[in-house]
Amino acid sequence: PMSMTKTLVGSAVGLALCNGDIKSLDDTVGLYSKSLSNSVYNNVTIRNLLRMASGVNENRDNEKEYNRMIKNRRDSGLNDQVEIIQSIQDRYSEQGKVSIYHTLDVTAASILISELTGKSVSKIFNNEIFTEMGASDSLYWWEDKNGVTIGMAGAYMTTRDWAKFGQFISDNINAKTCLGDFFLSGIKDSLSSNISPSKKYGYYFWVSNLAGKPMVTLIGNRGQVMIINHYDNAVVMLASMSKNGKYEGKDIHKEIILPIVKKLNSW
Repeated sequence: PMSMTKTLVGSAVGLALCNGDIKSLDDTVGLYSKSLSNSVYNNVTIRNLLRMASGVNENRDNEKEYNRMIKNRRDSGLNDQVEIIQSIQDRYSEQGKVSIYHTLDVTAASILISELTGKSVSKIFNNEIFTEMGASDSLYWWEDKNGVTIGMAGAYMTTRDWAKFGQFISDNINAKTCLGDFFLSGIKDSLSSNISPSKKYGYYFWVSNLAGKPMVTLIGNRGQVMIINHYDNAVVMLASMSKNGKYEGKDIHKEIILPIVKKLNSW
């Protein structure tokens, strides 16, 4: 799944916080990354980075070429994420006001973790989460020319293992671990999104609200959706390929997955 990858990056940031590598989410990224300190991201807080609220980007139109370069679609070898981030000169708006969905913030987050820990996000996720959640298959994840994990997309797991990741989040929330509290904080600190005022975005995940109960939600391009109902310790995951995010005319998130979650709840 494409954008569901972003939540994996968020979990690596959560681990860095819980391990003490990051002292506070309100610290600026420039305190922890030399490359980011020499960029427009220098004074952006980690919390706003996680919420896509850096203010760096107005919308997604101007980052299409960056995305092609990061994915190395033209096989040009230009997918140097640090170079791309440092090429950006201006911020569009003040940070922390609204979540503007785009890929540059999660790119910066991958650089942050890589330089802070000396390990790639993919290696951290594999060693500290993937192997601990009882994965049944393998993990594959794109990286750039320098070995920095691609944050915006490119993590491949089986559907069952994606669901196990969701269960891992739910278990940690209910066990009241530091990482579980990180995800709950992401729900609490979520911001309204530029995509829709009714949509909220947490720490690289969407927040679904059912009967007043907010839930961690992962959404990938063309029909990948996972809702984590930690109240009932239940996970609903659907992986599909749909050009417009619909199946037989029904919106996969709103009209298929949400009704399933409602049927499975205990309230």
